[in-house]
Amino acid sequence: MSFAVARLLPVYRGIALENTIDLFIQPLWWHSHKATSGVIATNRMYKGGIGAELLTNPTFSAWAADAPTGWTETDDTGATQEVTERDPDQLHADTKTVGGAANIFNSSAASNKPGLRQSILTMGDAYRILTNISQYGSGTLQVLDGAAGFFTNYTTAGQKTLDAIAANALLVWRLTGTGNATLDEVSCKKIGELDGALAGGVTLAQTGKLGANHAFAIDGSTGLATVYQQTAINGLAAGGLWFLINPDTLGNGDRLALKSDELDLYLNADGSVVGHVDYDTQDAETSSAAGAVSAGAWQAVGMTWNNTAKRVDLWVNGALVNDTVQAGSGTRVSNTNHLLLYKDSGSNGFDGLVDEALLTGREITGDEFGELARLAGVA
Repeated sequence: MSFAVARLLPVYRGIALENTIDLFIQPLWWHSHKATSGVIATNRMYKGGIGAELLTNPTFSAWAADAPTGWTETDDTGATQEVTERDPDQLHADTKTVGGAANIFNSSAASNKPGLRQSILTMGDAYRILTNISQYGSGTLQVLDGAAGFFTNYTTAGQKTLDAIAANALLVWRLTGTGNATLDEVSCKKIGELDGALAGGVTLAQTGKLGANHAFAIDGSTGLATVYQQTAINGLAAGGLWFLINPDTLGNGDRLALKSDELDLYLNADGSVVGHVDYDTQDAETSSAAGAVSAGAWQAVGMTWNNTAKRVDLWVNGALVNDTVQAGSGTRVSNTNHLLLYKDSGSNGFDGLVDEALLTGREITGDEFGELARLAGVA
């Protein structure tokens, strides 16, 4: 099945890869790696996909008494500090027409903070918050929960992404001090629960393929991410793994994923990729030819398996790279071992940058691998 961008992103056109993955693949867990907020959900892997839209009227398509329906206005006292309906391409000084966008304006005291809010968050839960600033004039637009004082500041137009852990129920978009900005679309969706942890030589907030602060640097020695075992990932009859990586070096047995006695995905010094899935009679294992991956470049590495063919398929940058294939036989092995990322229990570790990682409970199709590679800019 092929997925077009328009279908993936009916509201947010051109959003980066990490915002689209769970819209069409629905991972059992995923690891976004992005770290840009003071209250970021950094160091977390999420169980399941992104939840449903939590906001009322997130496109500002309905208004009543010069206020967007479902929203509470803050510090809206008149012409010098107010929230008004506009066209998306308008700022406060433009002749007002109504087109489903919200202009936030303050020319009064810097202590005033006009804006919009809804009480929808649950303290301690993690959320993905999208903000489309269609027109920016001046000032600082802040996003998140006001009562606890945790905000992320935006001072340019464009589509913004924020992963954050809520400190209270309030989700706020506001100006801090004087300014002028227009919001076209906003969104808030829950992104799941903590289901893993980092350890050892892992450096956060590195420049990745998808932009600044998107990647983790793994040191190839002690760096490790652990996805805690759960029924949903034990003995998967069918599944898929996908990583967006940039190796600094390549060595034999450099692990991307290992669930001991269940499945394994690793790289070798010659640039080959090996995928392994355990069955009780004969394991399934597939290797690529040498040179499938290389050091010093971004590439997307994927693996799928199923209980029908009992075969592992390997994908690099959206292309199938199977070379040597051994089918499995017997019953799929299942255990309660944790899933280790970027390192095995010994010294075989991945050395380089990782910008995205996910596990699915079904096979990822060839079309989907191709679309992921295209969205990641490696195909």
